[in-house]
Amino acid sequence: MASSSSSSSFFSSAIMILLFTTALATFGSANYILDSGKFLNPGESLQNNVFALVMQNDCNLVLLDPASNSIIWESGTAAEGWDCTLQMQYDGNLVIYRDFNAAAIWATNTKQANEDIYHLVLQSDRNLVIYDHNNNKALWASGTSLAK
Repeated sequence: MASSSSSSSFFSSAIMILLFTTALATFGSANYILDSGKFLNPGESLQNNVFALVMQNDCNLVLLDPASNSIIWESGTAAEGWDCTLQMQYDGNLVIYRDFNAAAIWATNTKQANEDIYHLVLQSDRNLVIYDHNNNKALWASGTSLAK
C-alpha cells in the first residue's frame, strides 16, 4: 500500500506536468506574435494561416506569401557572413542585430519612454504591426495590408 506522502508527491508531480504542458501549448499557439524580450533567430519565423515572417540566414527579414512564393516586404538587410537575430525589445523597438547583439543593422525606430510589453503581430490582413500592450495602440506598421 502506498504511503500518503508518496501519493501526495505523485499527485503534485502530475499537476506540475499538466500545468507545464498547458503553458507550452498556450505559448506555442500564438506563433504569429513576437512579444517583448523574444527573438527570431536565423531560419525562425512567425506564421499565421496564410503568411510567414522569416528571419533568413542572410540577415534579411522577409514577409512571404507561401502560396505564390513571393516576397511582400523585406528589411533590405541581406548580408553574407553575419549571424543576425530579430528582437522585440521592452522599449517598443523592433531591431535586427548583427552577430547576436553586436550592432543594430535595422530598426523600426519606435523606442518608447517607458519599458513595457509590446507585440509584433503578423496580422491576417498581411500587415506587420507593433502594438503597445497597455492601450493596444499601433506604434508601427509595414504598410502591407490587403485592406484598401
